[in-house]
Amino acid sequence: MVYPQGSCLDGQSNWNPYLPGADNKSNTDYFGFIESLIGKISGEHNIDSERIYAVGYSNRGMFSFGLALHKSELFAPIVSVSGTMLNCDHSSFHQIPVITING
Repeated sequence: MVYPQGSCLDGQSNWNPYLPGADNKSNTDYFGFIESLIGKISGEHNIDSERIYAVGYSNRGMFSFGLALHKSELFAPIVSVSGTMLNCDHSSFHQIPVITING
């Protein structure tokens, strides 16, 4: 398991679930960071690339949805716990299973 830490925004850990842009709170390329992290870990360890999961709670759940949307080719399924699904018109080219838990 890998637990990367998001950058600090207003004193709290944050993951930006959208692509970098002028209207975002952060211009950090979180999707590129995750892709690079997976590449680094895959290069150093024997991992099954068909069994990489993204799981997150709240803001990290929103980021999991963002990964499903923008980096779906890297993940088996994603899981979002109490994370809002992104509202955008971009669709992923790779279908991916999603588990959503709310309550």
